[in-house]
This record gives sequence, structure tokens and C-alpha cells, in this order.
Amino acid sequence: MAVVVMETLTVRISRLSHSLLRELAGETDETMVEVLDKAVRAYRNATLLAGLDADYRALRDDPAAWAEELRERESWDGTVGDGLSD
Repeated sequence: MAVVVMETLTVRISRLSHSLLRELAGETDETMVEVLDKAVRAYRNATLLAGLDADYRALRDDPAAWAEELRERESWDGTVGDGLSD
């Protein structure tokens, strides 16, 4: 049986967050570290997608930039039928 050793650090969190973390760990049968790792990754992904959404909204709000984006997409459409197999 392999033993996995994780390096950990101490981070201060509120009592409420600690209580919720403990509750989630109990419900999922995971350690609090595992639950916290998943929560941080989910938050990172959510902020990444929110930033991407904001960037695309700004792009669409600029008619010249959006037209250029659409022209570039059209140029890439020709690569689908390039005759190469997957």
C-alpha cells in the first residue's frame, strides 16, 4: 500500500469557514485538506471563467475588434477540411 505524503501549511480561516469545512469533510468522507483543495481549485476555475467572460464581453462591445475576431474565426474554418485525419 502506497503512502501519500502531502506538504501542508497553516492558513487562518474564520470559525464559520472551519465549521463548514469540517461539515463538508464529514459529508463527503474526505479530509478537510482534500475538501479545501477542491474548493480552492473550483474558485480558481470560476474566477478564470468570469475573467474570460468579461474579456469576451469587452471584445463584443467593440464592433471593430469583434468584426476582426469573426474574420479570424472564418479563416480557421478552412482548416477543418484540410484532408488530415484525426
